[in-house]
Order: sequence, then C-alpha cells, then structure tokens
Amino acid sequence: MPPAKTAYQTTYARMASQGTDRKVIPAPDGSKGHPWAAMGCTWASPAGPNDWQAACVDQQECKRLAAYPLLKPLLAQCWPANDTLTVAADFDTMMTGGRSGEGFPKDHCKYCYYRGRAPKNEDASHWWWGTGDGAHDVPTCGRFKRFIAEGGDSRDNPKVSEMLSKGGLRFTRSYEEKNKPSGN
Repeated sequence: MPPAKTAYQTTYARMASQGTDRKVIPAPDGSKGHPWAAMGCTWASPAGPNDWQAACVDQQECKRLAAYPLLKPLLAQCWPANDTLTVAADFDTMMTGGRSGEGFPKDHCKYCYYRGRAPKNEDASHWWWGTGDGAHDVPTCGRFKRFIAEGGDSRDNPKVSEMLSKGGLRFTRSYEEKNKPSGN
C-alpha cells in the first residue's frame, strides 16, 4: 500500500502536471545526512512515515556554515551564485525568490539551475547533475538535499564534507514533534 500523501508529494504532483522537470531523488544509503542519525535513525528505517521526503535543507545552518572559509568552496558547488560554481549565493534567497502559488523564477533553485547538466554518456537523472530548471521550491529539492546529505564531493576534504552532511538537513517542527524518537 502506498504511503499517505505528504505536502511534498502533492507539490511534486502539481509540478509534474505543469511540466516541471523534477525527478524524485532517492535517499542516500544508511543514515548519511539524516538529522536523527545520532539517535539510530536511517533513511531505510525512518522514525516517521517518510523521513527523506520530510527532510529539507536547513537554510540557517547552511548560512552559518558559509562563514567558515574551508566550507565556502563546497557550498559554492551546491548553492552557486553563477555557473562557475566558485562563489556561493546568498542563502537568504533560498526562501525569498518566489512562492509556489505565484511561480518561482527559473533560477530560484541555484543547484538545479547552475550545476552542469550530465554529459551524454552519463545518467541525467543522477542527483549530482543540474537540470537547467530551477523554478521550484528549494528546501525540498531532491538533488540539493542529496548533495547536502552526501556532503558533496568529499574527495578534497572529507572532514568538511562530513560537517555539511551532519548539519545541512532538518525536519519541520511539526514533523519533528510527531516523529522524533522519544527520550532524545
């Protein structure tokens, strides 16, 4: 039996009907990036009905992390100011660039808009690649969330990657109140 519809699924269905090129991106393996990983939660055995769909990018934490010089290059890869992916955009624009009822500007999701598209020999549906279409809600963007959860490209600096992965996602207060494991 399919899970009950969440606000994210409803938003996704509406966007799909409008022709928006968004694919549902699966959660990472294990507990990587899970806000409640320290409590033993994994994406495969969620505390709530669907932790991955309920998770969203933590704008305030990303903004805080952007103050650290070692994290700036990594954040520029996932929230770029332009297609060079060398400077991070202002994280305040994450929540102020549009509203779903009015539509979003084409570059609202900097991750999908500015990150390069997959080369012809690569899987274009992989979370690593941009789509060229950023006209959607940012905190719940599957590609952006997955980059955060994975810690981006960890080859250059695994410790920096781990900082992003451990703090970059959160749940809404209402989801947390209903589903957070007790005693923690």
